[in-house]
Amino acid sequence: MVHKSYSSGFGSFPNKINNKNQNGGRIIDYKYTYTYEEYSQDTRSYTVESNVKLTEQEIQDMALSCEMVEGSTYSDKDSKATFKGTEYGDDTQTEYGGDEIKEDEEDK
Repeated sequence: MVHKSYSSGFGSFPNKINNKNQNGGRIIDYKYTYTYEEYSQDTRSYTVESNVKLTEQEIQDMALSCEMVEGSTYSDKDSKATFKGTEYGDDTQTEYGGDEIKEDEEDK
């Protein structure tokens, strides 16, 4: 499902002077500015092993100290963290913002 947001305030640029592009030696001042965001849910998995009891913060610190390369590890004197990998979400959502968007013929 695609999520569309057509808010004229969200993501627009208040200073239109910054909305210029150099094209063939002349400056073009565009009339409309849009934003496009795409996001999905990714899951990064870690295993943290320890000889001492750890707090949530210590578990997070150990896990996030690993390089995000599958199988990489980080160790201190009492614990070891292993990055297991990333499962990439297949539920990409999109959001449009900025100035008013022209409707497609099929949306009418």
